[in-house]
Amino acid sequence: MVDRLENVEIRWYPKAKDILSKDGTNNPYDLAREEVRNEISGSNGDAFLAYAHFPMPDRHARQESTLEATARTIGLPLGKDVRPYLPLLPSDIQWASNFLSENNLKKDGYAVIAPLSWPNKMWGKSNFESLIDHLYQNFGLRTVVASYPAIGLFTNSGAVCAYDLSLGQLAGLLSLAGLYIGLDSGPSHMCAFFDVPMLVLYIEKKVIPFEVRTLSPHSLLVVESFFSSAPYPSIETVSDSVRFLLEMKSNKDEEIPECLACGRKMDHVVATDGVNIRLMCSCGLVYDRIIRKTESGKFRQIRNQGKENPTTQKPLNLKHPLQIEDVLENEEALKQENFVTLSLPLGHIDPKNSEITPGNFIWGFDSLIYWMGKRGYLPFESSWDQDKLLIKFSTSSYPEGDRLIFPWGKKKIVTSVSRYLHWYTFSRWSDPKILVGIVKSMTELNLSKKERFACSIDAFRTEPSLRSLRWIIKSLFRLD
Repeated sequence: MVDRLENVEIRWYPKAKDILSKDGTNNPYDLAREEVRNEISGSNGDAFLAYAHFPMPDRHARQESTLEATARTIGLPLGKDVRPYLPLLPSDIQWASNFLSENNLKKDGYAVIAPLSWPNKMWGKSNFESLIDHLYQNFGLRTVVASYPAIGLFTNSGAVCAYDLSLGQLAGLLSLAGLYIGLDSGPSHMCAFFDVPMLVLYIEKKVIPFEVRTLSPHSLLVVESFFSSAPYPSIETVSDSVRFLLEMKSNKDEEIPECLACGRKMDHVVATDGVNIRLMCSCGLVYDRIIRKTESGKFRQIRNQGKENPTTQKPLNLKHPLQIEDVLENEEALKQENFVTLSLPLGHIDPKNSEITPGNFIWGFDSLIYWMGKRGYLPFESSWDQDKLLIKFSTSSYPEGDRLIFPWGKKKIVTSVSRYLHWYTFSRWSDPKILVGIVKSMTELNLSKKERFACSIDAFRTEPSLRSLRWIIKSLFRLD
């Protein structure tokens, strides 16, 4: 693919070949660095090697993908609707068109699945076989299986195996497809270049999905197993998500809804029940909606309750903590207040035991902070009242040295408001190991010694361990 770009010289380093590992993670570039250094030192003229993984310690708080964080590091503005670029040649389209003709397939009338990835990212061949049957029996869609012979043949009635394709041939098939279903792997990122409805299944739980998400406005990310004990998403949830995508596709005016709190796409699928779908934003706001369209042919849209008819709004009773629903119903009254206390139920999302109700919101701490922040409010005090968190907001400035207790999944973080807003606004995904990773990235980038030491204390308080203690020591004694 890179070889198709003009004025780019490609050099191959056999030692850096990507090797499948049981863990699903390795760094092939390390294997070639010495070879590249020797080549540069022996070259004529000016040459240098730039090598880094662009850690960007605040990328999780921003809910950035790795690609977006890398672009920000080097000063490349990407804008809101980021898409990858794929060099597609006319010969790719021609090959794909011939393939469709040979297999009695039509443009936009078939699905593509890419079922092979790292061993710890696989959904399982039997699950994909059930999905192929579902697509054929319920939607009349035959499925092109883009993979390698190692996975074995798919003999389903609706399956067409397309193995050992070149990247150009795969790109051609993706460009003409009506639906794509894949894993956290290369073909999913290739497909993001095209306006194809996409469903990407996230199996491995080491990496937060939004960090490696496909950059497409048409993709849904199935993350059901991140919020349950199941090892991977159920076939029912994947099938329901496919129906939701195809229902949206049939109505050109419909798109994946934007988050009420932060404005991002609510593109994470947490659960379905055959009729409804539970969508989540990377900031943690959860929204339930109907999979199928209403009688009017439209989906129910996200909107603030009562916003269209301000005459029906009720006055806010500020003597008691408010529910977020109270504030949604009367934003005008909120504008008149300098101090507001909100009550937020705490608890883990259990997609199996929590009833999905169309139009229902489940607010997380981060999504609440985002929503209030857009209206000029910052938290300045928090406390627990049994199973509820009481948060006091103010429109005035907050003391820099104040420490608040913030929920972090089933744990708590004790930190300042400024540090929370800068580093920790992704608590729905609450992985304490990432807190140490933040300190590690701050150290690699040589950020403020005082700040990285404070964050190392936060990490140790949240999850005391030898690893987090070691980073306290490193942060304390490493020179700026």
